[in-house]
Amino acid sequence: MMKIINTYKQLLSSQPEPDSAVVSLPLSGLLFRPWTMLADSFRGLLGLVLIYGALLSIVALLGGFAYVCRFNALFAIDFYCQGAIPLYLLNLVLQLFLITCFGMSWCALLKTEPFSFLGVFRHWRSILANMLRLFAVLLSVFIPVFSFMMLQVRVPDPNWKVEVTFFAIVSLGFFAPFIAMRLLALVGRGFFLGQAVSVEQIWRRNKGNMLKILFSLSFILLVAVAFFNSIYFNLQELSAGQISVLGIPLEIIHNIFMLIFFTLFLNHCLVQYDYLYDGETNDR
Repeated sequence: MMKIINTYKQLLSSQPEPDSAVVSLPLSGLLFRPWTMLADSFRGLLGLVLIYGALLSIVALLGGFAYVCRFNALFAIDFYCQGAIPLYLLNLVLQLFLITCFGMSWCALLKTEPFSFLGVFRHWRSILANMLRLFAVLLSVFIPVFSFMMLQVRVPDPNWKVEVTFFAIVSLGFFAPFIAMRLLALVGRGFFLGQAVSVEQIWRRNKGNMLKILFSLSFILLVAVAFFNSIYFNLQELSAGQISVLGIPLEIIHNIFMLIFFTLFLNHCLVQYDYLYDGETNDR
């Protein structure tokens, strides 16, 4: 017993490993660097968003899931639209693939590497891994929605112990986005093809930065929501015929700006990775 107690005391008094030391992320860097990174390489970014925006538009238009199709809920538009779930899932996978390739092309641009589709596809294992990382981030955003829906539709159980247990387990889903935010450096590392780091290491080093990360991401999200909502509500003022005519250019414009805001999100992930691991993405 004394041996166990002594071992426990040694663990408490031991210094943390250098790789697990807590890093305080600067709020100014989290808030402004994603935007300055975009501005500093805007000319190269413009070329990428035009290329990948066109590819995303082709996939959406051919699949029947163009941006204007969402207006079918308001009035019938004369445009090719699909509603089949298998085709919709296939469209999502293809778009996630192209967005991942775009993100890796952007990181290559930050490293001043010449743009090359073959250069991106050469890292096909990293493409698949980054697709899974983005899917995990999306899933963490929707888990609270699922938790809320489960709480809404559930019929209360007369046994209070069962009810409390169910509520406690389902409510854990509301913490998923906050857990994901502390691990976004993994997304930055994956897209930047940086050195491998463990989840546990990032979790420890990022301790105490939650409010700064939340504030930075909320700023990007609020700008994106305001921008896309303004487009959507302004388009509602048009007739069905006018929206149908604008279907193709609207799709291209929507995808271009979607990629720009994705770039800001990815830049945030890169900045986290940069500060936590003494930076590969840019000068401080």
